[in-house]
Amino acid sequence: WFPPNGDVYYGLSLTAFAAEPYQYMTRLALDILFLFTWFCLLVQVIIDLVRHIILAKFKAYLMNPFSIADWFAMIGGLVILICWVVYVFLLAGVKEKVLDVHQSSLEAGLGDVKQVEYNKKALDFHNHVSGFAGFVSLYRLFVCNYMLILIIRFFKAFQAQPRLAIVTNTVMVSLTDICHFMIILITFFVTYAVSGMFLFGHRAFEFSEMK
Repeated sequence: WFPPNGDVYYGLSLTAFAAEPYQYMTRLALDILFLFTWFCLLVQVIIDLVRHIILAKFKAYLMNPFSIADWFAMIGGLVILICWVVYVFLLAGVKEKVLDVHQSSLEAGLGDVKQVEYNKKALDFHNHVSGFAGFVSLYRLFVCNYMLILIIRFFKAFQAQPRLAIVTNTVMVSLTDICHFMIILITFFVTYAVSGMFLFGHRAFEFSEMK
């Protein structure tokens, strides 16, 4: 980041992750439970879709926000499963490169060729870890947004209980008004954010970007 006085400020972001994701069997059990619940959701979504098609209520099925939430939850769960597999393979690559760098560091003092090889492996290791850290950040961001989808599915479950269904029905009836209110709120919010960036962005790092 370059402030008006010509100085250069560097930023450092930290990302922590477990070196061994399945060190404890409870984690494996939780992953199996997640896979089982996702499979049940997949079966439920397919059954609901086929049932509405047979009853000629496919249009009503598409207009139901809870049906859309089920599809987003199913697709989002599939994305999480795929990303987790990619995470495990990338982590295995990180551990392999750590061992290569460590082995090269022990041989670095034996000659210039070994030193060059060590520098190359160290650079390759840092590049790989940098890409892995970026993937982990995006993966965690997606999981965080996935929780919002699951909240909508909780509202669907609340319909089974009359008292809890009052909240769900109230939200459904006022959904149109809430959407219009959000349009106005987001407009004012973005306007204030852009104004703050232009006013303070050249003097304060916190206002230099719209995040």
